[in-house]
Amino acid sequence: MNTHSKYADCRTELFALEAMFHGASVEVGREIYGCLTTDEVTKVLKREQIFEPVMDKVTEKIDFYMQHRVHGKIKTAALMFSNVYGILGKTKYADELIQLHKQKGV
Repeated sequence: MNTHSKYADCRTELFALEAMFHGASVEVGREIYGCLTTDEVTKVLKREQIFEPVMDKVTEKIDFYMQHRVHGKIKTAALMFSNVYGILGKTKYADELIQLHKQKGV
């Protein structure tokens, strides 16, 4: 499952749709759709005061598709971050797996 942006990039479409589901206007959805980076999207979501609920839904979807890929047989995690805004979102097992990684000293 290669999700690198040069192969499978639909970030702005997902963010735009989730933003509109959380009350953003069609104009804001179009603005998000036209963003070139996640940092630009984040700026708009924060301006519209819907960053948290949109990111919660996006991380929920990421978690769903990762678990679907492994048929629920292993714990998976994702952490989204930005050099500008820091951590943007985490899936439900992210903190647990980060702690495990730290304990193992890897």
